[in-house]
Amino acid sequence: LLSDTTVNSEVNYAGFLNESIGVTVGYAGAISYTSDGGKTWSQSSNKSACRFGLDYYDESFIVSSGNSGVNLVSTDKGKSWSNLAEFPLKSGEAFNKFLSVLDTKNIYIGSQKSLGFSNDGGLSWNELLLPENCTKVEGMFFLTPEIGYLMNADGTLYKTNDSCKSWTTQTIDLAGEKIGHANVPSVAISFQDENHGILVFTTKSIKVICLKTEDGGSTWESIVMPKVSCFNPYLSRDGKYLTLSSSSKKICLYQLEDE
Repeated sequence: LLSDTTVNSEVNYAGFLNESIGVTVGYAGAISYTSDGGKTWSQSSNKSACRFGLDYYDESFIVSSGNSGVNLVSTDKGKSWSNLAEFPLKSGEAFNKFLSVLDTKNIYIGSQKSLGFSNDGGLSWNELLLPENCTKVEGMFFLTPEIGYLMNADGTLYKTNDSCKSWTTQTIDLAGEKIGHANVPSVAISFQDENHGILVFTTKSIKVICLKTEDGGSTWESIVMPKVSCFNPYLSRDGKYLTLSSSSKKICLYQLEDE
C-alpha cells in the first residue's frame, strides 16, 4: 500500500498514473487531482455532467467519460479540462464508463452495450460492434489499436487481434464468485504484451480479486491482495499501480511487488 487518502470532492472513480499523479472524477463533473501521491488534493475548475470513466496516456493526456456522452481531456495533470466529441449512447443508457487511451490519437470508449474508437484524439468517434453474447461489459483494455480485451459480467474474456472485427473467448475461473456491477468499471485489465496480463475485479460479495497470466490467459494465478476498504479498481497501463476507490471519498493506491 503506497497511499491511503481521502478526497474532499465527490468520487465516482479514481486512478493513479504512477506513484505521484492521480485524478478522481465524480458527481456533477467534480474532479480532483494530486501530484504528490495523494498527500494533497486540489479541485479542478471543471463543470460537466457526472463522470464515470477515466484513463491516462501520460500526465499530459488524461481522458474522462460520463453522462450524456460527454467526454473531457486534460493536458495539465487534471487541473483543467476541455471537451472532446460526444460518443452516442444506446437507448436506455445514460453514460460511457470504459476508456482505454493508447496514446494521444488512439482511444477506445464504451458502455455496457456499446463500443467506439477514435484515431484523432477524441475529436471524432466511430462506433464498433461488440462481440456476440457480450451483453454486459464490465472491463476493457486495448494493448494496440488492433489488440484488445473486453470482460463480460459472466466472466468471459473476449480478445480481438483485428480491431474488433473478430473475437476469441476464454472463461475466467471466478473461484465461485460473481463479478459485481457498479456505475464505474468493476473490472480493471492491463496487458503489457499478449502473454503478460493482470485482471482485477470486484465481486458481488464485496471482495477484490487479482489474477495474473504469463501465457496469454491459458492459465491464471491469484495475486494475494491485502485487506481492502475500497472496491472500484483502476490499473495503470503498465500494470504496476492499482487504485481502489469508493463513494466514501476514500482512495487507496497499491504497487505490484517485484518478483
